[in-house]
Amino acid sequence: GLKWAIDHGASVINMSLGVEHDQGGGPPHEEVVRYAQRRGVTIVAASGNDGMQTQYYPGALDYVITVGASTPHDAVASFSTYGRQVDVVAPGSDIYSSYVNGTYAFASGTSQAAPFVTGVVALLKSFARQRGEDLPDRDIKEILLQSADRDGIRLRDTRSGFGRIHAGDALTLLRHRLENPRKASSAFRSLPGRLRSQHSYA
Repeated sequence: GLKWAIDHGASVINMSLGVEHDQGGGPPHEEVVRYAQRRGVTIVAASGNDGMQTQYYPGALDYVITVGASTPHDAVASFSTYGRQVDVVAPGSDIYSSYVNGTYAFASGTSQAAPFVTGVVALLKSFARQRGEDLPDRDIKEILLQSADRDGIRLRDTRSGFGRIHAGDALTLLRHRLENPRKASSAFRSLPGRLRSQHSYA
C-alpha cells in the first residue's frame, strides 16, 4: 500500500504504527522506507507508547521523522517512547478524532501525535508549491527542527528530541527562506545523521 501511494504521487506519508525487531532479517518496514527515500518522499512515524527507550519500527529507522507525544501542558507524555530516534514531539494526549463504526472519541498515543507533524509537512510542501518551489525532504526536516519549541537551552533532549512542533513558526521560517534564498542559512549546518537524505540507503 505504501509503495502504491509513493508511485501515485504521495509526497508525505504518516505511519502511526510500530513494531519491535525481535526476529531475523532486516528491520520491519526498512525496504519501503528506503524506497520512499529514493523517491524523495517524507515519512513520519510514531515513536511508541511504552514510556521506555524501546526501538519501534519504522520510527527507529534512519531517514524517518519520529514523533513522541506531548501533553496539553507541553510536557512529554509519560507513555511516550523516547531515545535518539525521537526527533520532535506533538500533541498526543486526549486527542478527539474519528473512531470505529463512524463515531468520534478521545484517544492518547504517539499515533495521535504523528499526524500533527505529517500535517505540518504537507502544509509546508503546499506553501512552497504555491510559490513554484519543490521543497526537498532535507529542507522540510531542517525547518521542522529549527522552528520547534525547545524546553530549556539544549538543542536536543532525549525525551522530546528537538522540541514540540510549531506550525506557525515553521511556516514563517519557510516563507523567509523562499523570500531570501541567499540569506537563508541552517543553524544545524547539517541534519542529524539519522535524518540525512545523503544516507547509505541512497
